[in-house]
Amino acid sequence: MDINEWEYYVLCSRLKTKRQKERLRKWDSDKKLIKINKELKRLQKEQMNLGHKELDPPVQRGWKRSFVLRPDVERTKDRAFFQALLDKINTEQYSHRRDFKKKIRKKGKKIHVPRVQKLNEFYEWSFRKLKLTEKEKLYFIEKWEFNQKRELCKKYAFAEPWRYTLRVRPNMITKVKVIDPLLLQQQAEIDNFLCRNNLWPRLHKVVDGWHQYRWNPGPKEKYKQLLKTDSIKNLMEDYYKEKQHEH
Repeated sequence: MDINEWEYYVLCSRLKTKRQKERLRKWDSDKKLIKINKELKRLQKEQMNLGHKELDPPVQRGWKRSFVLRPDVERTKDRAFFQALLDKINTEQYSHRRDFKKKIRKKGKKIHVPRVQKLNEFYEWSFRKLKLTEKEKLYFIEKWEFNQKRELCKKYAFAEPWRYTLRVRPNMITKVKVIDPLLLQQQAEIDNFLCRNNLWPRLHKVVDGWHQYRWNPGPKEKYKQLLKTDSIKNLMEDYYKEKQHEH
């Protein structure tokens, strides 16, 4: 077989280049990841659709605390109005202690202090979603505070919190979620496979289109030490001197 026949054979046989083979290998790997992700979603959906079952008798699991109308407000003619407003701004807390104290460290000692509970406060966008009446809006005041990004934002808070008081009640569990051990085992096997082979970042990239966050340790130690010992002016002078010697 001469050169011409060999070239004709290569063109007709459609042999793939190294780059094409690498691309096909990645596509095949991504297809397998998508298939695994679909299987994981299916197992999770089956687990969620199992529903709940009633507990007979119910079991107490700690305590819960929420706001209720004060007795004197409950006897007024506006009782229904303030109760409807409370349903929109009420909050709940759960604790294993009836006094709702938490443990903190102060001056090297562990002490118990009361937990703070307030009525809900709303940012501007969430305040509009409440769909309050004009009369209900009169009971809110504007306040400015910093959010998690250290940006000054406007919030709306209830102006008369004295109308409500906290009540502690047992937290009764009346129903529990049905669990299928086989489904949980299959989910754990898939999760272990993805974690063991470090496939979660690639799966997020293929399915969701975003990279998983990775910690950036910053510049290497030798560069940090270099910037500490020498000023930028000295570094630039050395750089230009090296350039002049090269020419």
